[in-house]
Amino acid sequence: MNNEHHLAEELRLFDLLADRATDGLTAAEEAELESLLSKFPDVDPQGFDYATAVLDAPADVTLPARMIGKLQADADRYFAPITPAAGKKRRLPWVAISGWTIAAGLLMALAWPSKKPETPSVAEKRDRLVADSTSGAVPFKSAEPVSGLSGEVVWSGNKQEGYLRVVGLKPNDPKERQYQLWIVDGDRKNQPPVDGGVFNVGPDGTALVPIRTPIPVFKAVLFAVTEEESGGVVVSEDGKKGKFVVAMAPVTK
Repeated sequence: MNNEHHLAEELRLFDLLADRATDGLTAAEEAELESLLSKFPDVDPQGFDYATAVLDAPADVTLPARMIGKLQADADRYFAPITPAAGKKRRLPWVAISGWTIAAGLLMALAWPSKKPETPSVAEKRDRLVADSTSGAVPFKSAEPVSGLSGEVVWSGNKQEGYLRVVGLKPNDPKERQYQLWIVDGDRKNQPPVDGGVFNVGPDGTALVPIRTPIPVFKAVLFAVTEEESGGVVVSEDGKKGKFVVAMAPVTK
């Protein structure tokens, strides 16, 4: 009788732990759970909570190795079949009584490798901006290329997002010189062009870079590139003189 009562209390404990992890408990059930936990100090009260967290986590989340080890240890402890001692009744594993869906999901989560989302490339981000009908993205291009030198920009004032692509530029040593993009804003008349960020050009003479502005630009009318000292400048002396490496104006239909 005592053994049966002990088993019933232990199974009730696991029921309450499973309910707490999934649906929550009433005040009376919380009190009952605390009482049962004091009778079974070897039972980990957080086991179900860990399992539920795994099931609720996004598919692209990778669990820390420490947590995986903890979950696997709990799985070995609770999910293994129980062999009864001589003369005693066989006790069913608690997973067969309560919380079996959590247990099954936990084992699948541990066995199924998680996949991290791939970060889109700059080219993919640019293509998405162009394809977004709500972006209001405007294309800018340089004049007919001279000696293979050309540039193009796509810019969205709505999203404050844009991308520059240049072809045929002389490769630069970032330690010595860098290219810098400038934006002429029609809303800032008689003001210096807005800094669009510095970039480098590799041996193939091409670059595709995101545009980064320190202030919003809603009415871009011209994009231009100068060659400056490493790190860029606040105001370009070449820009003041109109000595641009390449300039890009809005594409007219």
